[in-house]
Amino acid sequence: MQLREFSQRQDSKAVWLSDDEIAALLNATETEEQRFGLGVMARSGLRVAEAATVASDDLVETNCGSMVRVWEGKGDEYRESPVPSDLFYLGRALGRDREHVVDVSKRTLQRWVEECADRMFDRQDEVGWSFVTAHDLRRSWATLMIQANVEQLLIMEYGGWSDIETFQDHYASIHDPGFQRDEQKKVRWLS
Repeated sequence: MQLREFSQRQDSKAVWLSDDEIAALLNATETEEQRFGLGVMARSGLRVAEAATVASDDLVETNCGSMVRVWEGKGDEYRESPVPSDLFYLGRALGRDREHVVDVSKRTLQRWVEECADRMFDRQDEVGWSFVTAHDLRRSWATLMIQANVEQLLIMEYGGWSDIETFQDHYASIHDPGFQRDEQKKVRWLS
């Protein structure tokens, strides 16, 4: 887990979670609805308001693979983002007889993230969990996609970003802990 000062608020930190930390957070959910809601933010890069409005029919198979359709993202822009198969099938099953898969408010989703992060803090006694917010799931998704060498313009398309400078400043400016360790090994007195 990596933390950075969050310029908009002094009492907060921007958090980047590793793939293992995201998996642990998703395992800390208590219901399938929570797992899906947190999952599409952490594994498909949806904003919290977008995750709250996913319908079963928004989970589609395309020539590109399993995707989640976001009909009205930020700026009312349509986009599609890849969705892992476990979330695809979970969302299709949960949303079968509902308007939306999770059918809760944006604030409820934010609270679910906070509650799961609190459970992780209790388990690991890592203070970083106390700063985790719903947006950190999206931030971590973008960074993990970059670290997996996915083309940045494609990540921007999936995530609904139009400004490359903002994207690079806020999402591409953190490095994988393993990469950082390897780089530090190059410095004799840090070893």
